[in-house]
Amino acid sequence: MTTAQRINTHGFRMVEHYPSTYKWDENVVIRWNATIWPYYNSQSTPVAYFTHDYGLNTFYYNAHLSQPSWLNSEVLPINRHRRGEWFWIFHKQIVARYYMERLSNGLGEIPELGHEIVKEGYNSGLLYHNGGPPNYFHLDQPHFVNEIEEIYDYERCIRDAIDQGYLIDNLGEHINLRAPEAIETLGRVIEANVDSPNTQYYRDFISIWKKVLGNSLVQEHQYFHRFVPLVVPSVLEHYQTALRDPAFYMIWKRVLGLFQSWQEKLPKYTREELALPQVQIQKVDKLMTYFEYSYLNVSSHLHMNEEEVKGVYDQVSVLVQHPRLKHKRFQVRVSVKSEVAKSVLVKFFLAPKYDSHGYEIPLHLNTQNFMQFDEQLGLERGYLTKLTLVREDSRFT
Repeated sequence: MTTAQRINTHGFRMVEHYPSTYKWDENVVIRWNATIWPYYNSQSTPVAYFTHDYGLNTFYYNAHLSQPSWLNSEVLPINRHRRGEWFWIFHKQIVARYYMERLSNGLGEIPELGHEIVKEGYNSGLLYHNGGPPNYFHLDQPHFVNEIEEIYDYERCIRDAIDQGYLIDNLGEHINLRAPEAIETLGRVIEANVDSPNTQYYRDFISIWKKVLGNSLVQEHQYFHRFVPLVVPSVLEHYQTALRDPAFYMIWKRVLGLFQSWQEKLPKYTREELALPQVQIQKVDKLMTYFEYSYLNVSSHLHMNEEEVKGVYDQVSVLVQHPRLKHKRFQVRVSVKSEVAKSVLVKFFLAPKYDSHGYEIPLHLNTQNFMQFDEQLGLERGYLTKLTLVREDSRFT
């Protein structure tokens, strides 16, 4: 944006002085580059096309804008009865997709978030003075002790509830967790939203992780009777930019581990419940992906000069050229034969087949890495039915 602002100030005559810019018709195009400052020292640079995608980050921001944790579910515009389940599956999808992008680029597993050293930092380039954590960020520092202890205490409350099989509401009564429907309550508790059955006991530890890893803890420099901090939120604490930071995925890998612990204690499925001999997948085309440039007009973000203010228009149109992952047309054909007339819902998933070392991942260890990308409703009438999914757009890439 610094380059865009300079071009907006000087006009077309300065374009040739910037190696990352060129003129295209009546526009000035800036090539987005993740291999220069401030991104060059990040190990996640190969997946920057995903983490820095403006569409994905906007989607994440709008999702939280429509369902803020402090807003009661009775007035939510969407998912008012399933906000806890949505909170879980929404982040599970994002982390699963990020994991596949890491494997595709040779980065391996998402690092575990412990209590000692976070090896991978992030320099956002934003103008906040606190910045982000550097590489090899030590968590065992004296001024982090209280926050780390709080995190572990709050996590322990939830782990104990999962192990015991029940939550305790604000009246001291037990809420059963040994049923699939309990995902709704568990999601509300982990998010610590206003619909949680006990907000005083089950506290928000995710926000504390963001403050610690975002380097935005308030230690000094407060005003108005020490109530107002002078430290601004980090990249992790802004929904518009949270997906950029590798620490986001470390935090959520840890949080999703709580959900997985709960799932492992549910009653097991029987073979009869899972076996579907009448379903046959006929054909799955190979998914071919490629990069294609997209262009984002950032002119509205730039300052106007006096003439532009009078005419209410931008004299210079500035575009940012950004690579985005696309896919070619593909088909999935499914044959279903049912003995009874009923409606069926067919869901389609993507998952990695090999781990970071090139070994095939066993199915029972790979369940958390499946990402649903589509679903289709079919009506069965006792005879062979074919469902064909054809995708030409790039909604999930």
